[in-house]
Amino acid sequence: MPANPDPTALRRLTLFRDMGLPQLAVLNGLMRRHVLPAGGRIVMTDQLEDTAYVIQKGVVRIVRAQSDGSELLLALLGPGEVIGALTLGETSNVAHSILPLDQTELLWIDRQAFERCIQTMPELSANLAGVLARRVQLANDRIEALAGVDVRARIVRHLLLLAREYGEPVPDSELVRIPLRLTQGDLARMVGASRVRVNHTLSELRRHRVVEMCADHQVTILGMAALEKLA
Repeated sequence: MPANPDPTALRRLTLFRDMGLPQLAVLNGLMRRHVLPAGGRIVMTDQLEDTAYVIQKGVVRIVRAQSDGSELLLALLGPGEVIGALTLGETSNVAHSILPLDQTELLWIDRQAFERCIQTMPELSANLAGVLARRVQLANDRIEALAGVDVRARIVRHLLLLAREYGEPVPDSELVRIPLRLTQGDLARMVGASRVRVNHTLSELRRHRVVEMCADHQVTILGMAALEKLA
C-alpha cells in the first residue's frame, strides 16, 4: 500500500520539495508508512544497511546505548529528515535507537531503491544534500551551545535552538511555543547535566518569567529577547 493516498502530500516535506508528480508517484509507491507511538522504539542495527526512514510527522530522538546503561543523545530530528546508514554513515555493529517524543509517522524505503531514486532524480539528490547540510549546521550550533559555558547557559542556549527550529509564535504576543514533549531528562541529556540541575535552572527561569513549563512537558518561551540575554 502506498505511503500516502495523494503522492503530492510528500511535497510538504523538505526532502521532496519542488519534485514533479511522476517522481513523487514513484517514491510514494516505494515507501511504506509506519506509525511509531509515544514510548515506542526502533532499534537500528542490521536495518541500518538496508532501510532508510523519512520522518513524515513528529520529532524523534536518535540515541546510542552506552556501556554504563545510559543513552547518548545523538540528534533530535523532525519532519523531512532521513534516518539510516545512507545518511548516518554507521555500520551495523553500532546500534542506534529511534525514540519518538510523541506519536510519530515514519516512511520507510529499501535502501537500494532509495539510492536508485537519488541517482535518477536530481531534485531528490539536491534536496537530500540540503537536508544533510542543515543537519551539520544544527550539530555545529549544538556544539557551540555546549562550549565553555555553565549549565544554566547551556540550557538557555538549547531552549533558544529548539525555539528557532521548532517554535510556533503565539499570535499577538511575544510568546513562542515549542510543540515538543521534552522531559527534564531529555534536556539533561542534551546539555550533559543532571536532571536535578536542569530542574533547578528551569525553576529559576520560571521565577524570572522567561519560560513556562506545561503539564504535557511542552515549553513556552515568554520572551525570546529576555532569554537571549541569559545566553
